[in-house]
Amino acid sequence: MTIDDRVVLFVIRSKIPGHIRSADVDVVTDAEKSRLRHTKTLWTHAAYRAVIAVVQRARRDLRRYYALPCAVHDGVYLVPVGLQDAATGMLNKHAEEFYGKVNEFCDAYPGLVKQAKEQLRSLFNPDDYPPADVIRQRFKFDWLIFQFTPSDGYSGTVVQDISSSSRDVLRAELVQLMDRLIRSLVPQEEGKRATLRTSTVNDTLTWLENLPARNISDDETVVQLADRIKALVVDKDIDELRADKDQRQSVAKAISTIRDEAVTLFGVRKIDLSDSDAPEEDD
Repeated sequence: MTIDDRVVLFVIRSKIPGHIRSADVDVVTDAEKSRLRHTKTLWTHAAYRAVIAVVQRARRDLRRYYALPCAVHDGVYLVPVGLQDAATGMLNKHAEEFYGKVNEFCDAYPGLVKQAKEQLRSLFNPDDYPPADVIRQRFKFDWLIFQFTPSDGYSGTVVQDISSSSRDVLRAELVQLMDRLIRSLVPQEEGKRATLRTSTVNDTLTWLENLPARNISDDETVVQLADRIKALVVDKDIDELRADKDQRQSVAKAISTIRDEAVTLFGVRKIDLSDSDAPEEDD
């Protein structure tokens, strides 16, 4: 089975009206004007910040649990066919939260405009504040799904690059996952207590569960190492593990051994696992 039979392409699209504008401010200075920039904040509100955060979480969750970055285009995600429905369900939940926060912001918008008029005074420009129904339409969050086929113009070399890039990312993620588990199981500094969070365990289990579908390069090495991690953490009683120091140290030691093997096998190449995509803001 080739890569184009195993994945689809996801593209998340988002748009948020910008809340920063340039401002003409008289400042007595001998600095060159080309080196200065004055701005004003049109509004600030918790729901507006939450809207931005939803988009960031959606990209992070898609990238972390369901997809692999596409080596051809930034912002394009390779999602295994077997995880397409799960990824869509996750994005639907984020979309519901996104538009819920948009509604909350738009309900508060008239009051924010009044507040801005009082606080910006001479810098207040009514043209910066269209009606609430217009502002509402300027928020957007959706995604596109494309079939990944040879007719898209991807050469054999590019497909191979995608395969090797996906392999490298999964390997880097596995090492990162083990590092996080080790830090959660044993204190890294004397006198500090390690904290094994439920979210850490759940993230680990989700990653392990989705690995077979995400392993589009058929990397047996990462599967074998992941299976050894799975044997150490699956079906563990988290409360018991938290309470039993000796058990925590034993599990951490076993994971450390696997991690050292992974680093030896994979090398020390650093992979950027961050998601730099940010929601687009209107001027």
